[in-house]
Amino acid sequence: MDERQNSEIIRWLKQEVEKEFEKAIKGAIKESADLIAERLREGIKEGRPGWEPLKPSTIKRKHHGQILYETGDYLEHIESWTDEDGLKGYAGVRAGIMHRRGRIEIAKLALIHEFGAPERNIPARPNFRIVERDSVKDIEKIFQIHIEKALELR
Repeated sequence: MDERQNSEIIRWLKQEVEKEFEKAIKGAIKESADLIAERLREGIKEGRPGWEPLKPSTIKRKHHGQILYETGDYLEHIESWTDEDGLKGYAGVRAGIMHRRGRIEIAKLALIHEFGAPERNIPARPNFRIVERDSVKDIEKIFQIHIEKALELR
């Protein structure tokens, strides 16, 4: 092989590696966002240790004692998505979606529950911060698996 052929092979290999690596990263980003969304939904369904229980008056009004669940809007609108190029992943509630009762955006409601609203006597019931903290190692593993697969090291 001459130098020109070597250069062409190297250029082709570089392009192939870049394509596989980008595909791996995008796959890991999507899988990580999906994992976070699922864990956020689980947190609402099951509750979190340390959450302040509902007051008896709230239970009476809701006719049940499940925290962060009244109409199902918050839970139903937790999703995962990526940006247009697939290089940023998101999990949560998209801005602009109104609660079915029409008084508040669901994303704002999620913030109120996450951080509380002392002026309205609503305690903080963190879910996003707990999921983020508890998912770091799992997300690292997701990226490792996708990258190893792209490099065919597994």
